[in-house]
Amino acid sequence: ELDSMAQDVRSPSGVPTPDYRAVDALNTHNNRIANKRQEGVLTNLSHARLGSFASSIGVAFDLTEDRVLDRQVALYGRLEKNWALFGVENRGNSRSSVWSFLRQFLDDAKLYNKNPKEFNEGDSRPMVAESRQLAAMKSVLSGKTPWVLLVNRADDIKNLIQLKKDYGLNVVILGGAEAWKVAKEIKDANIPVIMAPSVQTPMSFNSVYARFDQAAYLHNEGVELIITDGSDFGAARTRQEAGFAVKYGLSREAALKAITETPGKVFGLNRGTIEKGAEANLVMWNGDPLEPTSWATNIWIGVKAQSLMNRDRALGDKHLKNLIE
Repeated sequence: ELDSMAQDVRSPSGVPTPDYRAVDALNTHNNRIANKRQEGVLTNLSHARLGSFASSIGVAFDLTEDRVLDRQVALYGRLEKNWALFGVENRGNSRSSVWSFLRQFLDDAKLYNKNPKEFNEGDSRPMVAESRQLAAMKSVLSGKTPWVLLVNRADDIKNLIQLKKDYGLNVVILGGAEAWKVAKEIKDANIPVIMAPSVQTPMSFNSVYARFDQAAYLHNEGVELIITDGSDFGAARTRQEAGFAVKYGLSREAALKAITETPGKVFGLNRGTIEKGAEANLVMWNGDPLEPTSWATNIWIGVKAQSLMNRDRALGDKHLKNLIE
C-alpha cells in the first residue's frame, strides 16, 4: 500500500516556498516507520504542513531505513483557509486576490525560467518571489512534476481546472469535499483527487456540500481516485479509510486500487502493482486488508523480506513475558 499524504514539519507561511524540502527534516530511523510497515504501508509521500499555495517539495520513500527516493515527486500547497497566509495582505485578503497573486507568481516563474540570467543581472521587471523560488517552479510549469493543491469548494475547483488549462499544469486535487458537484469537469480535465472518505463532512463553508459517498460518486464518474488517511494518527487508517469508502458504495477493487496502483501511477513511482518491471514491494495478509482485524503476515520491499517487529510490539512482548513469569 502507498500512504499518499504524510506530513512533516511546517513550511514557512506567508510566501510561496516551492524550494522547501521536506526530506531535509526526514528521520529515517523514526519508530513510526516500523509501525506503518507492519500495517502494510510500504511507501510514504512526505511533505511539510501546508502554509501557502506552494508550500514544499514532496518526497517519496520506502519504509525501510535506507530506501529514500530523494527526488521531487510533487509540489504541495493549499488554496483555502486563512487567506492571509498567501502573502496578499495588501491585496484585500479575498479569494480573487489569491487567484490574482497565484497567476502573477506563475507568470513571473515562467518569465524567470525563460531567461534567469536577465533576472539575476537586474535587467527584468520586479517579481513577486525570489529567484530560487521561481527556479523551483520549472518542472511544475513544464507539467513534469504534479502540483498537489488542497482545495474543497466547487467554485475553487473550477478555477483550478481553468488554471491547469491556461498554464499546462499537472495538478492533483487534495481534499475536494465538493468535487462531486464538478465531477464531469474534473474527469474531462484529467485531474486525480486525493481524499479521506471518513472526513467528507461540512466542517466549514468550503465544504458545505460534502457527502460520505463521494469516493463512490467520483469513481462512477470516471475520476482517478487516491485514498489517504489524511493524518498522522496511524498507518492502519489508510486501509480503514478505503474500507469506509467501500461501506458507502465504492467497490472493493476500486478501493484497493486507490491505495496501491493509482498513487504509484499519479506520482510516477513504479509501485502499487504486481507485474513485470514493477518494484517488488509486496504484502501478504491473513485476510481482507480492508478489515481492521486483518494483519500482515509477510512483507517484502525491493524483494527483501522485512521484519514484522516494531518497538511497540517488542515492549508488549517483554511485559507479557514478565507477567507470565
